Amino acid sequence: MKDKREEKRRSERRAAWSRAMVLWLDGEQSYTIRGHVRDISAEGCSVVSLSSVPVPVGAIAAPDLDLSARFQVAHTRREGLLQVTGLRFLASMPAN
Repeated sequence: MKDKREEKRRSERRAAWSRAMVLWLDGEQSYTIRGHVRDISAEGCSVVSLSSVPVPVGAIAAPDLDLSARFQVAHTRREGLLQVTGLRFLASMPAN
């Protein structure tokens, strides 16, 4: 029997703790949520913030990780006062 916690991602993730900005447009207005990237892979990342990401598609920037990508929200959950959002990148990132 397989362990239910077994990793099911297509690419390996690595731990991180880097400042990030989640950005999106609503009509002619632009919005930003500040948070931290908690882990990252070639396919996506998870972001910890005080607010939920209210849109299904947007962009994320994390300069310390050299990350700037469009995303689709894959999942979201609350951990105490924090919101954890899983983001799936819409464009492939270069492999390091």
